[in-house]
Amino acid sequence: MYNIAAVSFGELFLKGKNRGSFEQRLTDQIKYALKDFNGVTVYKDSGKVYVETKNHEDMDQIIERVRKIFGISNISPSVKTGKDVDAIIDKTLELFAYLLEKKDIKTFKVKTNRTDKTFPIKSMDFNALVGGKILEKFRSVKVDVHNPDVEIYIDIKKSCYISSERIKSLGGLPVGSNGRALLLLSGGIDSPVAG
Repeated sequence: MYNIAAVSFGELFLKGKNRGSFEQRLTDQIKYALKDFNGVTVYKDSGKVYVETKNHEDMDQIIERVRKIFGISNISPSVKTGKDVDAIIDKTLELFAYLLEKKDIKTFKVKTNRTDKTFPIKSMDFNALVGGKILEKFRSVKVDVHNPDVEIYIDIKKSCYISSERIKSLGGLPVGSNGRALLLLSGGIDSPVAG
């Protein structure tokens, strides 16, 4: 079902002016980690990196490789669609049906992040619209905004990305971004402890 992995960065916000170089370093590390997969495209969109594959059977292996890269906080297996309201609703219903086949879901929550403010419906209103469509189609589930069995994340940017899971990764800063350090040891007994 999933053909996109949405990759969220870890502590890049700590180094504001260097953010671009950190993002590029992470993008390069992701491309290197996935170099032996065919049909994989890696691109950036509004503060995240997206890994798109033509072969959705590779997604589990792709996620497993990417989550071992320092500097990534989490990865969301996602589906991509255009920003048309009906297309987003259809793709969300398709994803929800897939999730119902995989696990027992009694409650859900929809959470929309509208990075593209030209999208005509506000986030809260869109949550209600999509949630209503899910309730209409799947009568066995209910909304629970405090403790849902599953959360549906709708991320509206240049395209729309829909996911239901956030897989934790290593976090931290990208490898090679901290520069160099030097530790000088004297002959004292407590010198190694101080380092």
